[in-house]
Amino acid sequence: DIVITSPNDDEPSIEQIGVMEEQLLSHAHVRSIAPRSYSASSLKMVGGERWIQPYRVIGIDVQKEQEVTTLRDKVIEGDFLRVNGSVNQAVVGLLVADFLVGAPYDGIRAHAGDEVTVRAGSGETKRYMISGVIDAKTFLPNLLLYVEKDEAENVLGAQKNNEVAVLLDDPLRSVVVRDQLAMLFPELTIHTSEEEAGFIQDILKAVSFISSSINQLLVFSVFLVINIVMYISVMQRRRQIGIMKSLGASSSFVVGAYLVEAFSYALIAYAFGVLFYTLLYAYSLMHPIPLLIGDFQMILNSGQMLASLVIVIFAATAGGVVPSWIAARTLIIDVLNNKV
Repeated sequence: DIVITSPNDDEPSIEQIGVMEEQLLSHAHVRSIAPRSYSASSLKMVGGERWIQPYRVIGIDVQKEQEVTTLRDKVIEGDFLRVNGSVNQAVVGLLVADFLVGAPYDGIRAHAGDEVTVRAGSGETKRYMISGVIDAKTFLPNLLLYVEKDEAENVLGAQKNNEVAVLLDDPLRSVVVRDQLAMLFPELTIHTSEEEAGFIQDILKAVSFISSSINQLLVFSVFLVINIVMYISVMQRRRQIGIMKSLGASSSFVVGAYLVEAFSYALIAYAFGVLFYTLLYAYSLMHPIPLLIGDFQMILNSGQMLASLVIVIFAATAGGVVPSWIAARTLIIDVLNNKV
């Protein structure tokens, strides 16, 4: 829920981490914390020639990390690091696994059981076996290589305690707790998880804007299509309309008849649309599309479906007004004289 880092790039380690942990855990709304250490290391497949640079090699205290995050639950192949497990094992994010083998985003990646060579900033290398691959559905975790915290610090030259992840008893309190911790640790940078993943919020805002634009386009499209269809219908039936009016049909009756026709077209089109969308929804549940920020699945929103029905009916009715008015002005004498 909250991430604490040092604002000093020249000295990225958080000093007096032990005292800080005691203060954090004594806070009324802090449930648990997990310090992390980062290393700027590179890696390659054993026997390979191409080195890649993950966003970071992160050293974690496995016990504390699993109390704070759900990374263990994001393993899609193999196993996550174990408490008191082998220090010769590492977990890779999905994007790192992809970059290790073949070309990026080609569907070919490293797997659990493969071995990688990690080169520290000092030039020293060590071989690790990939124990698992995780897909956290966000960019950053999928660009990391995970090893034991002591291993990162003592072997890979990681800066100690670059970051502290904080889990709260209530995520809705994150902003309030952030402000309280900022007063307690004014020398540190403290962000909520939403602020850390601000780019995802930007993406969702863009998607929301596109969705609203599609709704506006829907109104215009339905209005235009109904208008054209009804106009053609009026032109083809002008003789029948003239005869109806000569037999005493009122203009309001003619207008009403064509508005009912437009309304019927809208309902039939909406019914076909709902059926088609339901089939797509069922397919989406069985075959979600994996994206970098999550699996894309369609949803059934009854409120949105009702709003769409109202929009379609309104646009169809509005689109039928002008053709209906043209139909109501049709006179039998004009039809007989071929003036319409």
